[in-house]
Amino acid sequence: MGMPYYIIGDEETVLGFSFAGVQGTAVSTADDARMAFRDAVANSELVVLIITEDVGNMLEAEVKEHRYAAKPPYVTVVESVRGPKGQRTSLFDLIKEAVGVKISNDDGENE
Repeated sequence: MGMPYYIIGDEETVLGFSFAGVQGTAVSTADDARMAFRDAVANSELVVLIITEDVGNMLEAEVKEHRYAAKPPYVTVVESVRGPKGQRTSLFDLIKEAVGVKISNDDGENE
């Protein structure tokens, strides 16, 4: 995978994180999310697995079990770009919060 971060979430959020160099899998069903989660936690190169709230809700038991194991990849949950209850969240803020990468435009100003 090349980077110690990986994201599983909706298509829009995964695409946004790809701009910061974070690879991921876009999912829309619980079965797809479960398969992507199992593949990700089996990857010994990953340090941090980022999942959106929706994926976290779909996989509550699996996420809890993996967290109790206290082994990498460590799971962190972020809002999707739609935010809680459909409210838009800045993609730049989501990426900075999850992976610590600050994104700016060509003028050096934050987007």
